Amino acid sequence: MGAIDVPCNVVSNVEFLCIADAQKANLTSIPVFPNLIHIKLWFYDFFHGWDGILQLLQHCPKLQTLFIIRKRSSRFSEEWKYLNSVPECVSSHLRSCTILNFEGSANNLRFATYILQNARLLQDMTIDLTTKSSINML
Repeated sequence: MGAIDVPCNVVSNVEFLCIADAQKANLTSIPVFPNLIHIKLWFYDFFHGWDGILQLLQHCPKLQTLFIIRKRSSRFSEEWKYLNSVPECVSSHLRSCTILNFEGSANNLRFATYILQNARLLQDMTIDLTTKSSINML
């Protein structure tokens, strides 16, 4: 049994969560993670794009650290637009956001801008364009 076989509701009480292959993770029924303060997301060809990430964030009210690693070839097919609402964790708790393998597409820039404009307690925003050096330091 691999990590993707573990239902999210089984680990919904954790403080730290790493989803290693979000393309295979079942993010259709996301439980509330009431104690989650740190999440690490590895995205390969994640079909929900930034909307899926924000949907997940709406279920993490205390999240302080968001860490995203994207595979260079991943493409978010739909255009991402700003949301009218901001997840509680982004507006009230998010202190650190890291996006590795950032590509300067309009969607990626919109997401980074969204975080910068809405995370009132943000202390650290790291955007890295490289692949090997960034991933090796994890």
